[in-house]
Amino acid sequence: MIKKALQIAILLLACTTVVAQQPTDSADAPEILTDLGHALRANGKFVEAIEPLEKVVSVRPGDVEALYLLGNTCLMATKYDKAIKVLNQVLVLQPDHAEARERLRVSTARKNLQPRLFSLKQQVEENPRDWKAHARLAEAYHGIGMFLEADEEYQKTLELEPNHLEAMVSLCVNYSEWGKLDQTVSCYQDVIKQKKHHVLYMSLGDAYQHQGKLDEAIAAYQKSIELKPEFAFSLYGLGYVYIKQGRYDEAIQPLQKLISVEPKHVNGVHALGMAYARLGNKTAAMQYYILENLDARLAADLLKAIPK
Repeated sequence: MIKKALQIAILLLACTTVVAQQPTDSADAPEILTDLGHALRANGKFVEAIEPLEKVVSVRPGDVEALYLLGNTCLMATKYDKAIKVLNQVLVLQPDHAEARERLRVSTARKNLQPRLFSLKQQVEENPRDWKAHARLAEAYHGIGMFLEADEEYQKTLELEPNHLEAMVSLCVNYSEWGKLDQTVSCYQDVIKQKKHHVLYMSLGDAYQHQGKLDEAIAAYQKSIELKPEFAFSLYGLGYVYIKQGRYDEAIQPLQKLISVEPKHVNGVHALGMAYARLGNKTAAMQYYILENLDARLAADLLKAIPK
């Protein structure tokens, strides 16, 4: 952590030194200003990053990625009106820019939630020992993707109400959506000590899978299936991980069970067909290729894998 902070500080110093030493036209070069914006963002200085990124956009008004970077930075700086304006510009230039559309949705949601957030914060300030007030504020933060702030409020909730299972699970979900996989795993492990539940084991399995810890994911999915044998999410997770490990014969049983429970589970049908294809069983693989509920993209992917 110290090493990373030092690297960021050096980058900031380098950028600002270049800007100071270069002639005016070089100081305003988009590449230098972009580097400075990135360095400020990496240091959590989103408000300060806006100015150099705005200069980049003024020089390159049609640069979609420069506009997107500025819009996303405005969002992180809580400048929601500006973020909405800039991200709409991105979508005018590139209507299929999925990240810009998602950031626009978040910006709009946060702007609309600001009055409620103010009220919830006020309730916490007036009742700092009320765990329910902290929990409500945490849920609001989580709902608009402010994961750090949500984490802080969930932690305060649990300080005041240590055994509140719902808050513990919400904290795990917040870590998961935030991309903090180590914390996600640790959190679900702690919750499972209090309550063994098929959904909790499935969520733990998903976290392990995203970490690349496939053996641990299998064990978690199996625990989930023991508690609820027809739980589709865990059946698919187990079969999917077996396929990732090349254990195609072992993938067939959970995937067949999945299809018996949910015949229209598209990804399950595809996975089962792939398992048979990898085992060289052309007849069985073709059986799943021709199912009407398998969409064109997955069907084409499966057809490629089926032995000729």
